[in-house]
Amino acid sequence: ILSFLASSWSILAAANGENPVLSVDQSARTTGGTFLSKNNKKPEVIALELSIGEYSKPTHITLSPGGRTQKDDRDAIRLLPFETNTYLEFFTTLDDGTQLAINNLARDFGTELEIPLHVGGYENGMPISGSFTIKLHNLEDLPDSWSITLLDKETDQRIDLIEEEAYTFNFAQQAGKAQMNTIQ
Repeated sequence: ILSFLASSWSILAAANGENPVLSVDQSARTTGGTFLSKNNKKPEVIALELSIGEYSKPTHITLSPGGRTQKDDRDAIRLLPFETNTYLEFFTTLDDGTQLAINNLARDFGTELEIPLHVGGYENGMPISGSFTIKLHNLEDLPDSWSITLLDKETDQRIDLIEEEAYTFNFAQQAGKAQMNTIQ
């Protein structure tokens, strides 16, 4: 997920003294190269998308050797949109209620994982209700031995997303006010 950073690593030097100078010998400069991490395994990615009408919103679950069920360095906090009151909400949550756009978990989990998903949305600040669809993407990238089951807590229905790939359900969001970040 964070591989885009690998090609732009740099060093930031800070100094407290007056008129500091950082001098680097030109022969030490380089571009290109290969990023070598301590862990060469790419995380497995479960890519899910929520949609209703013209709106869609992705969320991702990654599984990597350093992943945890609590906050870790590969998790990405869910951010509110800027300057809009029309958006979908689709994210996972940790036990402490932290909302994640990307939830990184341990690759070697050895047991069934239950990952809470939150869905919702607003159009012009009003809650969206209607026929939502959750779709699993990039099935070919997932190990053959995995099963991914979605549990609809309203109907108690279990949906095998490997076989079905998508699940459509009716959802009536409770009244609430859209939240957003503002730019000043």
